[in-house]
Amino acid sequence: MTWPLVPLGELGADVPNACVGGPFGSELTTRDYVDAGVPVIRGTNLGEEGFVDDGFVLVSAAKAEALRQNQAHPGDVVFTQRGTIGQVALIPHSARYPRYVISQSQMKLTPDLRRVEPRYLVHYFRSPRALAHLQSNTLATGVPHINLTILRRMPVPLPTLAEQRRIADVLDRADDIRRKRKKAVTLTEELLRSAFFDRFGDPVANPKGWPVRSITDLCASKQYGTAEKANTEGRGQPVLRMNNLSYGGEIDVTELKWVELPTREREKLDLRDGDVLFNRVNSRELVGKTAVWHNGPGFTFAGYLIRLRMRQDIAGGDYVSYALNMPSIKARLAQMAKPSINMANISGSDLDRLVIPVPPLKAQDEFAEFRRSVSALRERYHAMSSCGGELFYSLVARAFSGGLAC
Repeated sequence: MTWPLVPLGELGADVPNACVGGPFGSELTTRDYVDAGVPVIRGTNLGEEGFVDDGFVLVSAAKAEALRQNQAHPGDVVFTQRGTIGQVALIPHSARYPRYVISQSQMKLTPDLRRVEPRYLVHYFRSPRALAHLQSNTLATGVPHINLTILRRMPVPLPTLAEQRRIADVLDRADDIRRKRKKAVTLTEELLRSAFFDRFGDPVANPKGWPVRSITDLCASKQYGTAEKANTEGRGQPVLRMNNLSYGGEIDVTELKWVELPTREREKLDLRDGDVLFNRVNSRELVGKTAVWHNGPGFTFAGYLIRLRMRQDIAGGDYVSYALNMPSIKARLAQMAKPSINMANISGSDLDRLVIPVPPLKAQDEFAEFRRSVSALRERYHAMSSCGGELFYSLVARAFSGGLAC
């Protein structure tokens, strides 16, 4: 099925400034920002989930009036001009403000509702077809950007208005499923964090008065990882690197490298169930990532990691790893971190001196069992989220070539 291609500029409403860019740089600067007034739309307000109606800088009503031609209103579609090319969002009719000013990095279209469905436009501009066109027309001088001329000339496949609405409805429903499944993953993380606070309290404040022990007291052994060069050909055994540890305390083994080690070294650097891995070198934001190992035998770990093997009569790996990932402990680890070239380092001796509360082992074991249950639930939700995402993006790719025709 072939639909006519219509330049975006022809789809603007018959009103002044239907398709405009932001003000010139000198017309809107940080000096114009005030504590109360009219919000300015920036790239951070064009999120993956749609229009982010928060986190604005503000200008006075008088300044907004001076920038009247650069205003956007509920029902308008806003595009990023420079930076993250391809960002787009519809300002909903339920928006918090009756008017907005667009920044120098944004452009907006007031659509002609007799010809185009705004939701259809937003979905189209997020499609692979539209993104490829934008990328091929990006101006590379300085910060990658497009301009108003490129946006106005952007060809939009335009079926009938009824078909546009049908396509938008289908994609809205698919996107809603994707978002809900993604939210379910986030909720499991919040559930686990809440359960830790309820059972043990904040590990720095220690409101329940648990005995406090140092990390060195809790460990049967501590071991730095291998410095041997890893390979991508599958020679040797899989090696965990700092990228395999998430900041939230999970271990991802989908992208691995391998390392060849002699038998004695391999035995020395093995990973056992319940071992805690601590990321001692990383950027200042990521140093101190911690996770517990439950992925079976045969793996080793790289030199940027430290393996903590817990004393099973005092502490369990699930409790210790989760405690080390709590925000208050993260803040202490950040204070310990010493800067190096483009990185930060937490030494093993500094880690040894870190203290955490140690509740009864029975309470730790109950939390570990709960954590495993929640992790299994999160994995199912994550698989469902991935499936929902694949479905949505597949529908988007098909939608604008007639693939969703009745």
